[in-house]
Amino acid sequence: MTNQEVANLLRQIAKILEIKGDSTFRIRAYEEAATRVENIPEPIEDIWKRGELTNVPGIGEGIAAKIEEYLKTGESSYLEEISKDIPKGLFEMMEVPGIGPRLAWRLYTEAGIQSIEELERALVEHKLQGLRGFGAKMEKKLLDGIQMYRQLSGRIPLYLALPIVHNVITYLKGHAKFVDIAPAGSLRRGRADIGDCDVLVATDDPVPVMEAFVKMPGVAQVLAKGDTKASVFTGGLQVDLRAVPVESWGAALQYFTGSKAHNIKLRELAIKKGYKLNEYGLFKMDTDEKVAGRTEEEIYNALGLPWIPPTMREDRGEIELAMTGKLPRLVEMKDIKGDLHVHSTFSDGTDTVETMARKAKEMGYEWLVISDHATGLGVVGGLKPEDLPDYIAAIKEAEKSVGIRIFVGLEGNIKADGTFLFTDDRVEVLIAAIHTALNQEKEKILDRYEKTFKEAKPHIVAHPTGRILGRRGGLNVTSSEVLQLCSKYDVVPELNCTPMRLDIDDVGVLTAVTQYHMPVALGTDAHDAEELVNMELGVIQAQRGWADADHVINTWSAKKVEEWLRSGHKQ
Repeated sequence: MTNQEVANLLRQIAKILEIKGDSTFRIRAYEEAATRVENIPEPIEDIWKRGELTNVPGIGEGIAAKIEEYLKTGESSYLEEISKDIPKGLFEMMEVPGIGPRLAWRLYTEAGIQSIEELERALVEHKLQGLRGFGAKMEKKLLDGIQMYRQLSGRIPLYLALPIVHNVITYLKGHAKFVDIAPAGSLRRGRADIGDCDVLVATDDPVPVMEAFVKMPGVAQVLAKGDTKASVFTGGLQVDLRAVPVESWGAALQYFTGSKAHNIKLRELAIKKGYKLNEYGLFKMDTDEKVAGRTEEEIYNALGLPWIPPTMREDRGEIELAMTGKLPRLVEMKDIKGDLHVHSTFSDGTDTVETMARKAKEMGYEWLVISDHATGLGVVGGLKPEDLPDYIAAIKEAEKSVGIRIFVGLEGNIKADGTFLFTDDRVEVLIAAIHTALNQEKEKILDRYEKTFKEAKPHIVAHPTGRILGRRGGLNVTSSEVLQLCSKYDVVPELNCTPMRLDIDDVGVLTAVTQYHMPVALGTDAHDAEELVNMELGVIQAQRGWADADHVINTWSAKKVEEWLRSGHKQ
């Protein structure tokens, strides 16, 4: 049983409890437990076998018992009991952006709708307009949500795919002989969500490699197996392995990495230069003489280009930029010196300030921003102005004992009317974010941002579009619209590194860097020390947005960050 399967169970329970109007506390407990399980760096089954489930933050005895039953039997009697009067189709409806548990229940009880197909038909035929709140705007919103759901169905969040593919590659390196191996497709390009898990292997003797692949531990099902290609279901995902000749490794890796649009543009360039390009190599058009193919660098260099990093290969102008010799040196994890968005036990975090700081130091950081929530969200124990002396004292004490610079931060909620909870001169890094009234119209959302930016003067705006990958599309605004306000009021946009957010997205980073020439702030939004490692996901998305180190505040020294804060945000 994978961590994701257990997390899905807990999240399903939370949804049903919300449908039934259970207490917010219980619902939140299951949601937080699901998130914890998703992010545990080891199999939840191993923790259970050691009898340590209740040692996981957020998992008490009640939830631990339900996890144990599920791991033992593959079933949950509690889930079965609370869901017996709820049609199964409602669970799929709740995956549609904009449809929460209570709305799904309303659609069922008031209109008899039990599936996405029934809902779509009712919306198209305007049969719901007699229900409270179901005007033309709501019809459009839900139809858009259904379309988005269908686009996202089958997509796999990057953070789930990366460790599975890493384990596959590690296993094959120890149990098969080959020359090269690497992930390909959208996984190698670092997309926030991917369609397939593709792995390429360079070998002139592929059969033993395929045999080792399908016999890996953890393979639940062999979906297909041939001499040069095989597919298995492992870790809850489909992984495809393709063997290519050693002499064509570079050409195949370039071809199967994509993107399709990038490859088309590259082939057009090859034709202009008298070549033809495919997965086997680069050949002269007139003689079929092979010019390059062993490495990707050979392919690009033969076409008069420097090697283009996979994270840039989306046909957003990267080939044209490469022609000028001005490709950026993309930010890397080794450049990161700090994290700009971290929580502790002073609000809804589960680790102390000192524990978070020690993990940051272990990662090689020289500074950290502790940015606990201000009061006002209801579901978290937030800070009030009178709490600041103790909060600051704990930060300064940890700073002294751990030996890294710790900035006093605060994350405040932008309320529905645009007002901000509080500001204080003792706060060094002020972060503003929208956590409530998420379904307002575009104009209202932008007005809220502008009012807060103008009056509270935050340094950073967190998760600016509010998206949750695979669950909701986000606020009724685009990253470009928020960035325009950021530029006007000198507020830095965050790239939130939470695995299910990655917000702003890569296109937003690209816009910030190339159009507005502003830096971005990477924040893990970590609520325990182990979540600090999610910084790597943010770095990948920053690379997709063409960000070099200078455009990422996290690469700055503590001194430079202090200078930025003193200058009134100007960098």
